Amino acid sequence: MSDLGAERAARRKARVAWAVFALLWLGLIAGPAARFVRGAEGDFIHFYEAGRAVLEGTDLYASGRGGYIYPPAPAVLMAPLALVSMGAAGAIWVVIGGLMLCASVVLVTRECVRRVGGAADGALVPIASLLATIAIADKVRGDLRLGQTDPVVLLAIVLALVWAAKRPLLAGVALGVGGLVKYQTIVFLPYFLLRNRWREAGAMLAAAVVGSLLPALVFGWGRNLEYLATGFAGLAEMLGVRTDRPAASIFPLTWERSVSLPSTFGRLAERLAGEGGEPSFLIVAGGSGVVAIACLLLGWWMFARRGLGVLWRNGRQDESTPTRRAGVACEWTGLIVAVLVFSPQTTMRHMVLLLIPAVLASVLLLRVNWGRARWPLGVAIAIGALALVLPPGGGRWDPLAYDWRGVGGASWVWLVVLFTTIWYALDAARADERGARADGSNA
Repeated sequence: MSDLGAERAARRKARVAWAVFALLWLGLIAGPAARFVRGAEGDFIHFYEAGRAVLEGTDLYASGRGGYIYPPAPAVLMAPLALVSMGAAGAIWVVIGGLMLCASVVLVTRECVRRVGGAADGALVPIASLLATIAIADKVRGDLRLGQTDPVVLLAIVLALVWAAKRPLLAGVALGVGGLVKYQTIVFLPYFLLRNRWREAGAMLAAAVVGSLLPALVFGWGRNLEYLATGFAGLAEMLGVRTDRPAASIFPLTWERSVSLPSTFGRLAERLAGEGGEPSFLIVAGGSGVVAIACLLLGWWMFARRGLGVLWRNGRQDESTPTRRAGVACEWTGLIVAVLVFSPQTTMRHMVLLLIPAVLASVLLLRVNWGRARWPLGVAIAIGALALVLPPGGGRWDPLAYDWRGVGGASWVWLVVLFTTIWYALDAARADERGARADGSNA
């Protein structure tokens, strides 16, 4: 096929993929929005009631059913939605969250194509975006049905990745703002410090501090500090640290719906301690620590094979070669998987953040071949998607689903998906470097 014919074929594939992508996201958003209009409440009821508490001047953490567990800033942002009915507010929030997720997928796909896409044609972005959405569609739908705030966190991380190369201050601000909604973005602070990226780290801290204090304009200085203390006390008590003050009502580390590895080892410690016994913290810390160290060593080995450092590296040179650009994509993907797998509490709906690793894997699967069999990567994506939906739960499947969550099944599977993806990403980048050197020699 001539170059012109190939370009036309790529444009046709791109149009079809974008159309299917748009229809898929329309369905993912419309269904949950309609549920709220019909009277569903999900988790959004807690944000809605906290927003009403802001308007009425009552206690955020005592609002409604006492389910609000976040910092005060999200409640202030939700206050305008509390001016309308619960159903209308829920539907509006689903549309906003769905658009955030959709935009995140497209933006991170473009960034991953830039970093590991090789000589990509115009169809790679829409097709990879579509494949990643299909792989994580159940978690997208579940998150929107609950009316959760994970879309804000995902968009913050994606914008930070896109801006990191040329707009470091904005990247830090994005993560700082994301941390005001959920604390997961804090994992990027030590990463920036280890990469000598002081501007991102400083901007992230400044945005988090300023954003935490801004609600004082609404609540007053003393009450805002009290709210912050209540939120952090809830986190401490989730980890088993007793406080002598009011605390946000957060489920414990061993909550049955948490699929993180600390929760998995915490439940194991409970069973070993027996009824009335005190679970051993050493089992939780030791088990999680051994797995974390093993993951770090495996990642270190993979990066070292390509001449990249893991613990300390000058991040200002991360755009200088294809391998370094791919390394950044792998690091950010690894941090997202790590914050889910090693968090004190991760439920299946939090797995919507896996859209980013799913996108990276999809781009590598679909990009121009570099002489490497990619069926293991395809199998990893498929198994990763199945691990999020099977066993299905309900009826006779409930015991299996309960046991799967109990052993943190999805977390173990996505660690395998992560390292498979990193292997292929660094391998593809090396092939791109060899190709660039060969082209330079021929020229």
